[in-house]
Amino acid sequence: MTKLKLTALAAAALAACAGAKADTKPTDDNAPPATAANGERLKIAVKPIRPKGVDPTGTSVIEVELCQELFKQHADAVCPDDLKAIIQVKQAQLELGGCDNDDAACTQKIANVANANRVLAGEIGKLDDQIVLTLSMLDAGNATVVGRASAKVSSLGDLSAKLPGMVKQLLK
Repeated sequence: MTKLKLTALAAAALAACAGAKADTKPTDDNAPPATAANGERLKIAVKPIRPKGVDPTGTSVIEVELCQELFKQHADAVCPDDLKAIIQVKQAQLELGGCDNDDAACTQKIANVANANRVLAGEIGKLDDQIVLTLSMLDAGNATVVGRASAKVSSLGDLSAKLPGMVKQLLK
């Protein structure tokens, strides 16, 4: 299969996946849609959460739960797996090679790829006997931090209960 056919196939799969996600957004809670300063619906590109001394498998589970919570609170989220698929399709156009997780230019490229006005970045680490999750919401237009949230728990499994409050804090 040629590279062009693979790109078209990946784009079709991505579009189908995005359509399925849009259909599964909850409609029964009363939360207002999250909006950007210009009044448009907030679209957030979620960068992979960096594990620091914790199991990376648990980190990816937290990423999925975080994205689900963003959807529950009516924000459009492009999650790390979604970003990987989009980047694979647009790799040749954008030349994202060498994109460092801490690089401001990389954050802007991720936002552009996802057509997002915000980027959510985070880390999970250990501090003594506690797991600490820190999240930062970045405005993609001017590369400034517009929100921060953190939680300390005794195990990775306990983070799920903290995510709704953290997301509400980030979406203020």
